[in-house]
Amino acid sequence: MKRLWNSVPTIVKTSCMVGTSMFVGDAICQKVENRTNGKEWDTKRSQIMGITGLCVSGPISHTVVYTLERFIPGNSVKASLMKMTCNTVLAPVTMSILFTAVLLMKGKTIDDAREKIKQGIPIRVHSQSRCTKNMGCRSSILAHYWIFKFQAYSDTIQVR
Repeated sequence: MKRLWNSVPTIVKTSCMVGTSMFVGDAICQKVENRTNGKEWDTKRSQIMGITGLCVSGPISHTVVYTLERFIPGNSVKASLMKMTCNTVLAPVTMSILFTAVLLMKGKTIDDAREKIKQGIPIRVHSQSRCTKNMGCRSSILAHYWIFKFQAYSDTIQVR
């Protein structure tokens, strides 16, 4: 059995673990939520979360972690801070992909996903270009990223 497990590619193992944890995590959340409102367990919602973890979040997470490890090897404080910074910069993109996948599986449209992402993941990016005679053209992109509100996140992933 151990030999079989070791022969499975790491990305598959990671995806299975993420999918399982998202399915079980959603089931636990519903159990806690349903104590107060008396609703039944919504298996479709948990299945959507599990499938999203298996097919979207797991592979993306695996790829990001392995890519960062390849370009920023080691576990020193500097390497860890650089990996954390890269993960933080990539978070809006990966969360947008996750939100979109969940909403599409709920039967929503791409336009619905765009609107929900705007509400749940506020990102402001603007560029400033300055052309002066002495300095030449300088262009910088300023990106400000705020952690989205818990309510926007929970509203996005719930199947209703």
